[in-house]
Amino acid sequence: MKPTRFSEKVDKFAIERNNWNRNCHRYNLNPSDFHQVITLNYGRLHGKYKVVDLKPRSKKYPIVVEEVGNDKKRWELPVGIVRDLLTLTVRAEY
Repeated sequence: MKPTRFSEKVDKFAIERNNWNRNCHRYNLNPSDFHQVITLNYGRLHGKYKVVDLKPRSKKYPIVVEEVGNDKKRWELPVGIVRDLLTLTVRAEY
């Protein structure tokens, strides 16, 4: 039986969430940073992006972000930039 698209999305979300919870401490990030929306102005990337996954094998660009909106294109970014933007986002909320 072929899985439906909804179940594939749920499985993908659960896999990404487990991966994030398992590896986020390597990069000095919190489990609560998963799916946080950041405003990015880095190179060709401008706009709002959601932090969606980690690639622990990648040394240079281990954090995966996804565009918020219709396109849903994914990009890989360095840890320092995402960590700084997440810190700014948390400070702005208080």
